[in-house]
Amino acid sequence: MPRQSRRRSPLFTPLMGALIATSLVASGCDKEDAGAADAAAATGAKGDAQAEAKGDAGGTQAAEDEVFRTFAKEQRKKGCEMFTPAMAAKVLELPESDLQQMKIMGCTYTKKEGDDVAEASLMSIWTSDNEADAIKRFENSTKNRSKEEIAAAMAKVTEKAKEREEIDTKVKEKTVDQMGGLMADMTPDAGYVYEDVPGVGDQARVEIHEGSLTVRVGNMQFNVHAYKGPGMEIAPYKGGDPKSMIEAAKIADRKWKAETAQARRELAIVVAKEIVANL
Repeated sequence: MPRQSRRRSPLFTPLMGALIATSLVASGCDKEDAGAADAAAATGAKGDAQAEAKGDAGGTQAAEDEVFRTFAKEQRKKGCEMFTPAMAAKVLELPESDLQQMKIMGCTYTKKEGDDVAEASLMSIWTSDNEADAIKRFENSTKNRSKEEIAAAMAKVTEKAKEREEIDTKVKEKTVDQMGGLMADMTPDAGYVYEDVPGVGDQARVEIHEGSLTVRVGNMQFNVHAYKGPGMEIAPYKGGDPKSMIEAAKIADRKWKAETAQARRELAIVVAKEIVANL
């Protein structure tokens, strides 16, 4: 018997996106990415040489103004300190008492009740050892990728995951395979495409399909997702059939994202600016 149509929070979307982004960064240390890092390092070296060549008070003042911000590795565990309940309530325009906090790969706030949903997330916080590494990570994680490239990367990540000590049974291996396949299936046909967003941190780019932001401030990088409005409606599907469930979810996901892309993008920028302003 087909399951009834139902609305659901889009929370699984940023979680899936964060998993994919983390996986792509982990698997993307190839020669092309190394080239991007070399270019970034060269740009930095060129800037240093130019500042030194000026050798005047103006050049010294400019160098002092461009202070590179450094965050310790412990910052990765401070998602809910970086994005507090008060901040979430402000950007979502809701009382703090209406929000539920979840510490999942960062810090997420969701509206507790009601037909409409409200959600804002700070996820995948990462700190690099230096500026060159931070720029390399940002460039790599916000590089446009086709659906085929993402599928290939996910296949590598899936195989690597199965080598972990805790994946010690066939059932667990099958679960890892299913999760990797699901993430690849949920990738948009156009792949992932990014656009620069000025005025947010040192660097920021939005993925135009997800409406999510990747932000770099000094040596720290993080992802932001946000949405407020009607939930995603899942069409009826045959109970107990994983293929029907996945197909129904894919159709609903594409429709919902097309309808809410601009709203998600705009609210994510608001959230990111609030986080950066309070660092």
